[in-house]
Amino acid sequence: MQPYSFFMIGSRLKELIKQNNIKQKDLCEATGISSSRISNYIHNNRNPDLETLSRIAAFFKVELDYFVQDVSSPPTPPDIPSPRVKLSRILLSNNPGMQPPFWVEVDIDILEPSIHSGQIMYIDRAAPPFGDRDSILMAYNGNAGIYKAYRENRRTILKPESRDTDLVIIPDDEKMDKSDKFFRIHWVAEKIFPG
Repeated sequence: MQPYSFFMIGSRLKELIKQNNIKQKDLCEATGISSSRISNYIHNNRNPDLETLSRIAAFFKVELDYFVQDVSSPPTPPDIPSPRVKLSRILLSNNPGMQPPFWVEVDIDILEPSIHSGQIMYIDRAAPPFGDRDSILMAYNGNAGIYKAYRENRRTILKPESRDTDLVIIPDDEKMDKSDKFFRIHWVAEKIFPG
């Protein structure tokens, strides 16, 4: 995996605005991102989340890697093996036969509306306490859900982002049930190739 720096995002964004001969205002209008947020990204005062960075990349018609890879390194395609392990196998098995982090193919629709069947995710095993605003896949009692983690007063609050899931509050000192499985979601992508 290539090393990356969020400090590159600001300079790359500034480059793209200049190369495309547009005004910051045009970028804001096209992407729905406020001018103050764009300014914060350009000056490296704030890092965009993946969804925001994806909107910017789509506007400029560049890959996400463009924002985070070193200029001296040629872009490399992501390591997405095929066939990938199915998400249902990960959720049902205590040992899916793969060392995380790994790509999984979403073959269930219980995670909608945030993630749907046919997408692929890059996930890693995780355990509470989670980082603030981490995206978490939690499997429990034969069910699964997508959550956004928030830190507050020595506890993690998991806010549901998929249907039929409830708010989960985990005190930092709570021992978790061995059957509960947590995965940090690093990337979600559309499957645009066969296989």
